[in-house]
Amino acid sequence: MESITFNWHNGADEARPSPTTRKKLDEWKQAIKDAEFVYHLDFLGDVIHGLQKEYDSILVASRKLDGSG
Repeated sequence: MESITFNWHNGADEARPSPTTRKKLDEWKQAIKDAEFVYHLDFLGDVIHGLQKEYDSILVASRKLDGSG
């Protein structure tokens, strides 16, 4: 089972990978030499796709609340 964590604090510029996730991402970059990297890219693609869907859904809901959607 894989997991990644990003941290964001009010007032901070942007979300950043946790130290554990940063280490994992660096390890995955090194895994390009192995066939295993395809698994990691698929996992990251799934995460990005899922988060984009959540983002879009929240954005649409917020527009309905403020009357602009």
